[in-house]
Amino acid sequence: MIVTKYPQNSTGDFINPEYAYTDDENYATAATSDYLQFRTKWYDFGFSIPTHATINSVTVNVAHKADSPLYRSFSIDSIEGVINFSAYDNTEEILTSVVDSYAWTPTELNNNAVDGFYISLMAWSADRAITSMVNYISVTVDYSVAASNQVSMQII
Repeated sequence: MIVTKYPQNSTGDFINPEYAYTDDENYATAATSDYLQFRTKWYDFGFSIPTHATINSVTVNVAHKADSPLYRSFSIDSIEGVINFSAYDNTEEILTSVVDSYAWTPTELNNNAVDGFYISLMAWSADRAITSMVNYISVTVDYSVAASNQVSMQII
C-alpha cells in the first residue's frame, strides 16, 4: 500500500507554517539575512500504518522556492541527518528524497507527537536578505502487510 500524508501541526520560526500543510498557492515563509537561521518542525502526519506492516520506503517531498539563491537544509526525524539543497530562482522546485537507509517501523511513523516523526526545515542566508518559501511538505510511505495478516472476504 502507498499512502501520502501532509503535516497537521508545526512549531518554529517560519511565518504561516500551516501553509505547508497542503499543496496550494500559499507559502510558509522565512525572511533571512546576515546568517539568521529560521527553523520549523512539521509533524503530526496522521499515519495509521498497521503495526505488523513492513515499511518498504519513505519518500519526503518539499516544494520550495526562494527569491534569490539560498542555502536550506532539512532533516527527517533527526535519524537521517541533513540533506542540503538550494533554490536559485523564484521557480518552485520539488525536492524528493527517498529515505531508505533507515529501518523505519510503523510505530515511529505513526507517532504524531511533536517529538515523534517530523520534518525539520532550516533556512539561512550569508550576506543578503532572502525570502525562503515552502508550498508543501508531504511524506509518502510504501508498506506491505503479509498475506496472513490481511483480511479476506468471500461473497457467496
